[in-house]
Amino acid sequence: MKGNTLSFVVTLVSVAALAIVFTILFVNSYKMSKEEIEQGRRDIEFIDKEIDIERKARADKINGALVAGKTFGIVVSVVVFAFFIFSVINRINGNKIVIGNTTHIVIETGSMSAKNDVNDYLITYNLNNQFGANSIIEVEKVEEENLYVYDVVAFKNDVGQTVIHRIINVEIKDGELRYVTRGDANNASDSYRPVYEDLIGRYNGNKVDHVGILIIFFQSNAGIITVISIFYILTLLVTLSEKLSAFQRERTDRLLSVIDFDFEDDDTFPDHDFVQNIYYQGIVYRFKNNSFLGKEEISDPVELERYDEENQLVQTTTDESGETVVSKTIIDPTKEENEQ
Repeated sequence: MKGNTLSFVVTLVSVAALAIVFTILFVNSYKMSKEEIEQGRRDIEFIDKEIDIERKARADKINGALVAGKTFGIVVSVVVFAFFIFSVINRINGNKIVIGNTTHIVIETGSMSAKNDVNDYLITYNLNNQFGANSIIEVEKVEEENLYVYDVVAFKNDVGQTVIHRIINVEIKDGELRYVTRGDANNASDSYRPVYEDLIGRYNGNKVDHVGILIIFFQSNAGIITVISIFYILTLLVTLSEKLSAFQRERTDRLLSVIDFDFEDDDTFPDHDFVQNIYYQGIVYRFKNNSFLGKEEISDPVELERYDEENQLVQTTTDESGETVVSKTIIDPTKEENEQ
């Protein structure tokens, strides 16, 4: 008992410490990213991303990847959460789940996993319905008159434990019919002789191997603490990510409202010839006839002197007559100034 308590405390402290570390890391990362967004240090990244999304050649690929990633995450979370709930319910119900006349039981030991040479009846009667530890098996309720020697049954023993062993004999004691049971891998019969009222059901041959190891872990104190901590960490991560996405979207919308330009390829201006350049943070984005041509670092000395000012976004639009209109906007966290 002391060993279990110590193990529980150590697990609790270890997982709690891990959760605290992740909380500190995620919160600090969130604060740093939020500050970068607010200060405009990721503006070029946002503009580039918007161009990539808007251009038809990549839009479907990007959106498809995002949807697939989110769907996969949701499916995995639902499966893990379902296993966790099943495991907790299973623990509350004494390692068994009852659905109608069928009971699903998680096998914790290997007493039915192999044939012990001592139990020659297993060979004589070709009894091959063994199952290993960490399996999940089904047992069904059965009338007393339909129970036979060599059936595998689940029952409660005298200390309330669930036992799944084979009936190898019957005996009458104090006027009651009692079953003599033994695990196929054991060399001795069980000390407790169950009566019919002790029986949970008879094994019907349906089993799922190995899955029980997850349920046994999830229903343990360590497993419960671990799963709760993981869901806490994931919830924190998703919450902070959504907040960052909102900040990013707000900042991107602000940039696009200033740029006021459609990044999609467009052939709606066949009779016009105009060029537009957007200068911001040492980068120039070039467009012609509403089509995006590309971006590059500002290398022209004249452009560099005129347009490379801190927090200033400059748009130059030149029409077919050669007339150029320049629009300057200050982009910073605290103010917006427009001048023509």
